[in-house]
Amino acid sequence: MVTLSVIIPVYKAENSIKKCVQSVLTSKSVTEVILINDGSPDNSLEVCNELRKNEPRVKVFTQENCGPAVARERGVSLAVSDYVTFVDSDDFVTEGAYDDVLEYADGVDILEFGWQKTDADGNVISKSELYHETVTGDDCILHYAKQKNTANYLCNKIFSRNIIADIKWERLFCGEDAYVLCHCFFDASNYRVIPHVLYNYVMTENSLSRGITSKAFDNIRAYHLISNLCEQRRVELVPYAQYKLCSVSANLYCASENKEQQELLKNEFEKARSRISLRFILKNGSLHRKLLVILFGVSPNLCRFLIRNRRGE
Repeated sequence: MVTLSVIIPVYKAENSIKKCVQSVLTSKSVTEVILINDGSPDNSLEVCNELRKNEPRVKVFTQENCGPAVARERGVSLAVSDYVTFVDSDDFVTEGAYDDVLEYADGVDILEFGWQKTDADGNVISKSELYHETVTGDDCILHYAKQKNTANYLCNKIFSRNIIADIKWERLFCGEDAYVLCHCFFDASNYRVIPHVLYNYVMTENSLSRGITSKAFDNIRAYHLISNLCEQRRVELVPYAQYKLCSVSANLYCASENKEQQELLKNEFEKARSRISLRFILKNGSLHRKLLVILFGVSPNLCRFLIRNRRGE
């Protein structure tokens, strides 16, 4: 029987962690729920300990605040199951989610499923459904690089513990999903996608806030690391990393209120854009990404105005 460990980093989650954990526990196939209290300054640890008292599958560990990447890496090192997955402490999964799909994970390195975004009350904002697909060998990393029928989320995937156990997680507050996924897809022998929508991303005030913090620049660092990894392992994939670096830089520029940040992001965009051709852009990525990168290359300020106007800002 396939076994599953669910890893949940916990930080300032006193109001959401109970719902999160209880949603996971509705799946009987879950062997353990590993809660990593990442130095949370609120009452999250107390709530976690209460959950542990009532459910032997819940395990609680505490560390100094190091960010979600370090917390997840520790969780992987503690996991005992054949497969692992991740849930963010603000989010929740559908009832019995893993019972419904764990059979599809048997024999594959990565299993991916659909997700939806909800508000704090559980009302669905948007739904992202994938279609059935099985990919093998070197095509796994190419599939991920092209970003079709997949997403840059750790939480909508189940991983063989063998494929993720030896990864050295960078200390990133943002962008760690893409960095770790790139490693996993490089090493994967087989990968399966199923259409089930199981994961609920809760859009909090922080999720929707304007402006960016210095931690958001970890997204830039993450794609530099990914580009370096591609250089080492499969150089023809470097343009995909640079293309993503273009779109990340442009999006952060449009969200920033800080002129110094904007100048740095503009420079990052220009360096990445110089490494990819217009033909590559036109052949790859979503229509939104194509338009974003092309328009930003013509006029960053016009691009920013149009994007913010579209969002009603």
